[in-house]
Amino acid sequence: MMMMAFSKTKFKQVVGNSGLTKVEIAVVYKVSRQTIYGWLNSRAPNVLVSDVAEHVTNKLLEAMKEGLLPLPAHLTFRDRHKTIHSLARLIHARQ
Repeated sequence: MMMMAFSKTKFKQVVGNSGLTKVEIAVVYKVSRQTIYGWLNSRAPNVLVSDVAEHVTNKLLEAMKEGLLPLPAHLTFRDRHKTIHSLARLIHARQ
């Protein structure tokens, strides 16, 4: 498997334009909210998760380009929660 370098620029695009909260982003990346803040501020993902983080970032950027994100404003909390968890499963299943 080819190693992908984590792009903080692309990650910041996702955080700033996806319409997802930091908690929802953490769910999709399968990390803690504190980790998301760390990546935003100064820390890069460690070597073990760098490839996965870049893969997730690229998939979220694709979802944004396709108009799947941001999610519709009319979604209930429950539907939004289910959608976020489904999105995470789909992204991680196709690595």
